[in-house]
Amino acid sequence: MLDSSSFFYSIEKAGESNFIVSPQDIFQGDTVIMKCERSFDTVNVTWWHSGLVISNSSRHLIHTEMTNGITKSILKITNVTQADTGFYICNFKEITLSYMVTFKITNNISITPIDIVSSEKMDVVCNGTKVLLSCCIAGDIQSFTSNWRTNEAINNYGTASNTTNCTEYTLHASQSHCPSDKSGTTITYTCELHTGHGAIASRDIQVTYFRVASVRIESSNSKAQVSEGRNFSLTCISDVSNYDNVVWQIQGKIIDQEPYINTMNSSTEARSVLTVNAITQAWNGK
Repeated sequence: MLDSSSFFYSIEKAGESNFIVSPQDIFQGDTVIMKCERSFDTVNVTWWHSGLVISNSSRHLIHTEMTNGITKSILKITNVTQADTGFYICNFKEITLSYMVTFKITNNISITPIDIVSSEKMDVVCNGTKVLLSCCIAGDIQSFTSNWRTNEAINNYGTASNTTNCTEYTLHASQSHCPSDKSGTTITYTCELHTGHGAIASRDIQVTYFRVASVRIESSNSKAQVSEGRNFSLTCISDVSNYDNVVWQIQGKIIDQEPYINTMNSSTEARSVLTVNAITQAWNGK
């Protein structure tokens, strides 16, 4: 006669336990918490992912506790990546002298990257133009907290707003936002999207501001007429110190730089001087 105590039973059951994943929508960079619990006392809980046992590491933390006949195990993964997608198994084992019962709970998680499509870099003339910057994603922007910031080299703050898929930033580029000594300055505007669970994505948009220059011409001769054979000069003065090129014309014809034109700039203005020695009738006109 066989002694029943010599038999050892092994039973595996699926489900019959709670498995909770937070957050429900997981983005790359989030911190994910998985929690499973079972109504019996055991400290023998094992977590698996893609066929491998999960151990504590710099990104993985496992905590198991028993309270009032309930065993609860929590797996915390920080800064999740695409490699963390897939099936997770939480194994509870109850072992006695005669049997072992394994409760296997499985959950599949997917991780979505935050792909931002932003405005291209742009040049803006400070003449009252409205400038719209945007950062867009494929999904609903309302799932994120959006924020805009800048390095503030020019005091030009905008107004933030959201559409279904985009966060937008509207700028008003007026002359008051472009001091003469700041014309040509490039400002970097950064849009940031936060999930509230650790993931942050951002894009930089560069905007270069150009002031509408105030230009005047001064003459070395107080009168409009200059006698033939005499010298004369005209000075073109701009309150904007930086420039790409200076062109002088007479009667629609471009004047050669050499030997007539000398251009210079300072921190506050630019000057171009047209000098003619021994003027002739060819210099009549505008």
